Amino acid sequence: MSERRPIRLLDRSTGELVNAFLIDEVSKEQVFAAHGVWQPYREKALRRLRVQKISWPEHWHWDWSQKARKLDFLAYRCIGVEHHDEMQGLMMLSTIHRQSRWRGHEGKPTIYIEYIESAPWNLAALAESPKFAGIGTRLLEAAVEFSVQEGCAGRLALHSLPQSETFYRRYMTETAVDPVSDSFLTYFEMTADQAPTIRRLADVLRLPASQLLVLSGNVSAPNEKVHKAAVQFAARIHEAEKLNPEQAKALRDFVQALMEAA
Repeated sequence: MSERRPIRLLDRSTGELVNAFLIDEVSKEQVFAAHGVWQPYREKALRRLRVQKISWPEHWHWDWSQKARKLDFLAYRCIGVEHHDEMQGLMMLSTIHRQSRWRGHEGKPTIYIEYIESAPWNLAALAESPKFAGIGTRLLEAAVEFSVQEGCAGRLALHSLPQSETFYRRYMTETAVDPVSDSFLTYFEMTADQAPTIRRLADVLRLPASQLLVLSGNVSAPNEKVHKAAVQFAARIHEAEKLNPEQAKALRDFVQALMEAA
């Protein structure tokens, strides 16, 4: 049965965090309804871009009413982010495990992300004033949780559109060409060690949510020192409750950078 879990998004217009919900199993009917709202907005935005002679986003042709039909099969699950009864993002997962192709993880079970998209009014490529930030990260975190539940230890894989590669490189690793696909798209994998650290840190960092979002990638770090400290800490920590001396120093450096930037 579908569950709704409270999460937080960043309201770009105010810079404040707002309440939203993560829906762990979106129904076909809910996807149809989201498509019915998204598509008119998308088409209007594309007409504006055409007049302004601005390039279109590479996924402009995506049709979630067609993707929703995959949910007739047990091999797929859709996860969504909702704010005020309006779908802000959708992600389609394959529940059939793939085998990791990343060195050191070869053959280990991996969850594959078929599609992931924010609502068009949240995309800078379509909206003149995007509404919310953090949706892609929230969906990736949900994918990690699903991967753990499925016995895949947080491992994920996907093919990225070129315009999205910068985003995925923040969380995942580009691998060799996927030998089981004829796709020209770059293939990314997330190992168990790369899974988002935000939940592992929740019981250790007693910091405002806005600062934790810096570490999880939802908002930009206020300066390069904070960004560097966050990256170094995230790269070193695996279990927040068991810190070795190097990890403890990374934690102190990260917290100090946040305090100095406050």
